[in-house]
Amino acid sequence: MEDKTAGENVKIEYDNRNLLGETVVIRLDEDFTVLSGSPEFFLSYGKQERFQEDGGYSLYDEDRGWVMDMFYEKAANGDPVSAEFRLKTACNSIRWVHCEGKKTGEEKGYPIYQFVVFDVTEQIQKQLEYRLAAESSVDVLFEYLPEKDTLTSHESQKMGGREYTIQGYMQNLKGLKIVHPDDQKLVEDMMNGRINSAQIRIRYPEEDSYTWTLMQGDALRENGRVQKVIGTLKNISDEMARAQELKKLERESQIMAASILTMYGELIVLDLKTRKYMVHKADDSTQATLETTQAADFAEDNRKYAMALIHPEDRQRFFDFFNLDFMKEQIDLGQRKFFTQVRRKNGAGEYRWCEMIGTAIKNHENDEYNILLTFRDIDELRQAKQEKEQAEHRFISAVNAFYDAIYEYELHTGEIQVWKDIPSDEKPMITKLIKNGVMDERQYGIHPDYYQEFDEKLGRKSLIHFFETGQESVSSETLYLCEDGAYRWYDTQIQLLDRDAQKTRVMVCFKNVDDVRKEEERKKEVLRGALALAEESNNAKSDFLSRMSHDIRTPMNAIIGMTAIAEASVDDPGQVRNCLRKIHESADFLLALINDVLDMSKIESGKMNIVAEPFWIRQLIRGAADMCREQSEQKKQRLLCETGSGTDHCYLGDTLRLNQILMNLLTNAVKYTGEGGTVRVSAERIREGRKADVIRIRVEDNGIGISEEFQKKIFQPFEQEDAGAGRVFEGSGLGLSITQNLVHLMNGQISLTSRLGEGSCFDVTLPMLKAEEEEKIPEDGETETKEKFHFRGEKILIVEDNELNREIAVTLLEMAGLETETAVDGKDAVDKYTDSDIGYYQAVLMDIRMPVMDGLEAVRRIRNLKREDAAVPVIAMTANAFRDEQLQAEKAGMTAYLTKPVEARVLYKVLWKCLGY
Repeated sequence: MEDKTAGENVKIEYDNRNLLGETVVIRLDEDFTVLSGSPEFFLSYGKQERFQEDGGYSLYDEDRGWVMDMFYEKAANGDPVSAEFRLKTACNSIRWVHCEGKKTGEEKGYPIYQFVVFDVTEQIQKQLEYRLAAESSVDVLFEYLPEKDTLTSHESQKMGGREYTIQGYMQNLKGLKIVHPDDQKLVEDMMNGRINSAQIRIRYPEEDSYTWTLMQGDALRENGRVQKVIGTLKNISDEMARAQELKKLERESQIMAASILTMYGELIVLDLKTRKYMVHKADDSTQATLETTQAADFAEDNRKYAMALIHPEDRQRFFDFFNLDFMKEQIDLGQRKFFTQVRRKNGAGEYRWCEMIGTAIKNHENDEYNILLTFRDIDELRQAKQEKEQAEHRFISAVNAFYDAIYEYELHTGEIQVWKDIPSDEKPMITKLIKNGVMDERQYGIHPDYYQEFDEKLGRKSLIHFFETGQESVSSETLYLCEDGAYRWYDTQIQLLDRDAQKTRVMVCFKNVDDVRKEEERKKEVLRGALALAEESNNAKSDFLSRMSHDIRTPMNAIIGMTAIAEASVDDPGQVRNCLRKIHESADFLLALINDVLDMSKIESGKMNIVAEPFWIRQLIRGAADMCREQSEQKKQRLLCETGSGTDHCYLGDTLRLNQILMNLLTNAVKYTGEGGTVRVSAERIREGRKADVIRIRVEDNGIGISEEFQKKIFQPFEQEDAGAGRVFEGSGLGLSITQNLVHLMNGQISLTSRLGEGSCFDVTLPMLKAEEEEKIPEDGETETKEKFHFRGEKILIVEDNELNREIAVTLLEMAGLETETAVDGKDAVDKYTDSDIGYYQAVLMDIRMPVMDGLEAVRRIRNLKREDAAVPVIAMTANAFRDEQLQAEKAGMTAYLTKPVEARVLYKVLWKCLGY
């Protein structure tokens, strides 16, 4: 039987029932015979022998049938009874009661039950009030009975006031198409009492689309089982739309923040109220001076910043400007942006003029201000400005000879000073207007076709507006009426001299350009030539792509061909070794081509970074020569290595890029020098300084030489010299362009002297900072021995989504005595590491770009594990060689960073170090 209540949607919980309830003992026969009861019960409902149609405590007519049926059903199994129904009192009024009963024995074959009866009329009334309140704030009230799988819904009046009953609701949920398929699991959880709130999509009656809806419900339980779920539905589509808009604004804010971080080399946010600051981005100089990981006190660190980086002569101005009190005063005066210029030391130890910028940003949470502090390098700009000022002085003397008429004019008052006038009858009539203090008189002096253009460019109001908005000069070519009655073209140049709130003084210059107009056809011809030049440049890039296609396919053809030969020659070890050697050579050549293109891309995009680390010139030169010696000996060449004075010092520089410069020049010299020729590489100090020296590196040969025509474009990208019938020099055509760019990034110069048939000589001059502490330079004749690595069976987890790459890594590591396990993505790796015993893995090789979870997120999760070995060495192995991804890997927690293809020796060496050998 159905356990009915007051017909409402909330079951009420009662406290202290045993203290407040009234008791009665009933034999559950046909008349519900009353055997005994508490005085309170009889006082409330009258003393009768049984529940009957008329009497002191008979059941309410509408409830009699289902209550007695339910009691008989429970009694048949001896089950406890719990129900809410209506009784008539001794005063013949109707009261709601909650009845709890349990079997205590039998009499005359009928069960005897003892009941505790509670008057719950007030609670039921509150229930009714709750429903009325709910109906006014929600769209639908629903009631779900799990035992019958029946859902009854009541729409609010604004929804139409309809009532629906759905039999087999959960069983047919998918087929009903009321709830969006992705949200049906949430509905199932609510109807089973696992959740009480969810945002779901519902298709309301007579509607074709789904609507975002907030579903809330309470599960009413008896003996731990859900008897019914009562809840509400409310349309929240407008709220969801607003949430999506907020997410969009948040994404846009994040993009804007990322853009700001990209634009500036340094970004510091200062909280004026707390006097704490955070460094969001810093260059090498700032990182060495300020705390970058947590908030710190601004005043003291600002002093350290100035003492370390600001020129002594500019420090007081810096202190005055970036004083907390001064910045607050500026904000109080309405200033939101303020600047000053000082000389600041960069990462190379040079002082350069910089504009220090402070921007006030209001913090609406506490009505205070944050200050965004940054700087921009204006050294070249300042130098250009000084040169401009000098040029302006020269302009005063030169302009008199260049222009036909020159006037100094005050736009507000019309005050005029004549520096040069036109005496001839070709004089424009407009010059008289200017001398009379009138600049925008259209009726006199301007060709009618140019009235509007004159007003928009040279009218007085337009000029005042232009100069107030920051323009320095305005020019226009206009057709003027001259005193001889003819119209002539004059170029009018108006240059701002000085401006304040009350006056704007300009220089107005006229020049006859009638003859220049006649040269327009010639200028068009020049433009056509420029177009042809652009097409030539485009053709050069197309030729580069054609050559790169050939150069890439050539080694790929060798790799594929040699692989096929090796497969067919497995019984001939000599042939297999020969094939493998040629495959290795072709792969090295292909990798060099790819590296050239990537290096050029990094240089052009500004992502190439130059680092500073100790090195020795002599060791660098000899190491590069040794790497080219085998290739040179194959051609029976003499490869000479010479180091002069100054090369026994320890310097600071980017050894990787220096070696790249040397290898580009040396490999070219060996390649383009015939058999029996000579290649010489040398280095010497040509200028000595207190902190830095200038070193010249020279690579010369007696090879084929370079034509004078090609020498003019040899450092341009994609260029290679043709040798008559066709291109004979393979490669990307980027090596020398990359070399020049690297030299310039190091503030150096590269030059070339060459003659066809006699050889070439490349000179590279570089300023090099001296290292503060020099280590012992290796003695002459010392050579670096090749390491032999054999490990002791450490367990390594290899995380790689590419099956072939996993196989290669497993083979390389097991060849060196290591044990391996593999994971196919970042999530797989985190799961395996989490489930492993402490110390089970001694290191992890982690690819970065993988599906499901990338390597950066995986290493962050490993580092955040609450276990002793969360600091396990994690080595990145990725095909991305760009510096920005390497920095992201370091920030995420990577121990080391290797780029594919990884040489086995390099991999062993990194693992050797990470494993503590």
